[in-house]
Amino acid sequence: MIRLQLAAFACFIAVASAAAQSKGYTDTPMLPDGKWRVHDATRPHPQVVLPGSATDPVPPPKDAIVLFDGSDLTQWKGSSDAAKWTVADGCMTVNGSGDIHTVREFGDCQLHVEWASPAQVESESQGRGNSGVFFFDRYEIQVLDSHDNVTYADGQAASIYGQQPPLVNACRPPGEWQTFDIVFRAPKFGPEGGLLAPARVTMFHNGVLAHLDRPMWGATAHRTLPSYKAHDARGPIRLQDHGNPVRFRNIWVRELDLTGTPPAPTPGGASFEPKKSMDQSIADVMGRTEIIDDAIVVQHVLVSFKGAPRMTTITRSKDDARLSAEKIWSKATSGADFAGLMKAHSDDTGPGEYPMTKATRSQMVRGFGDVAYRLRIGEIGVAPWDAAGSPYGWHVIKRIK
Repeated sequence: MIRLQLAAFACFIAVASAAAQSKGYTDTPMLPDGKWRVHDATRPHPQVVLPGSATDPVPPPKDAIVLFDGSDLTQWKGSSDAAKWTVADGCMTVNGSGDIHTVREFGDCQLHVEWASPAQVESESQGRGNSGVFFFDRYEIQVLDSHDNVTYADGQAASIYGQQPPLVNACRPPGEWQTFDIVFRAPKFGPEGGLLAPARVTMFHNGVLAHLDRPMWGATAHRTLPSYKAHDARGPIRLQDHGNPVRFRNIWVRELDLTGTPPAPTPGGASFEPKKSMDQSIADVMGRTEIIDDAIVVQHVLVSFKGAPRMTTITRSKDDARLSAEKIWSKATSGADFAGLMKAHSDDTGPGEYPMTKATRSQMVRGFGDVAYRLRIGEIGVAPWDAAGSPYGWHVIKRIK
């Protein structure tokens, strides 16, 4: 009996370990561009490119702020007190004491980081030389030993974690020094908290281009969709303690004034343009082809009017209903809590959240399904009043799954 229990326990540990070091997933949400899931197991891996040999530390420019010169951690702090990573031989090493953050805060900047994964390989996938470089404490560039180490494509070294793999895999062998040179453009938010422009990244890994003005879909996270929440114009840079003794050296940053340098247009995928009018949004959404997903889940706010079918208690006019719908749409697309908007404003007597398949969409008004099946996850659209397609009023719709 004891042997059987030990065998079962060993099997449990093996399964748990495999799950912790998974090479990808098939049950995570679809990313906003609708092409791949978060950490998609089937997403193609970038081509391996052999970088040049490791060099001595790159001297910082004269205008750089030196964050670590090999001597001390005075430019860093822990989550609640002083940074406690080990400092020796000109580098600092992750030691299980937790993440560290810069004392100063930064907005648009150029960051140079040199790092090395452990020379002795003891694990695989995400368990091998794992750390991360975070801007604003939330936007991560992945640090990982990706030399002959298979993991999900959006989690390998130099990836925008959980969102975009690098253009190539330029990782040197374990134990060798690697360089990240990152230009980070901070996101911009409107006065009501709505996203005006996403964070964007251009970076080189070991001198090889990994991202070119790549927009981020929001704060990075494991197995969940990225999203934006308004924050200050400046924030700390964080280095992650993921349990592996990754070393860092020669870290410096240059503050940038990019106000006169507009970013390149976002190439496909989710739109990050400044907010358009509701009518423009309706036209843009309806100009798309329908998504291929069968089952989706949406929330909606119905704004009805006096004289609409079955809406006997509504007193507002049709014109007032349209203005109300536009105000609700504006709040929703500026980051307001959609469930709160449903509770406060919807004239729908049902739950307000509906699962839908392409077979069952005919049970709802036509305009509702026509819009819902053109929305990306997390996106908001409007089905305007139409006597045949949306007779009850204006539907402000958010796709959540």
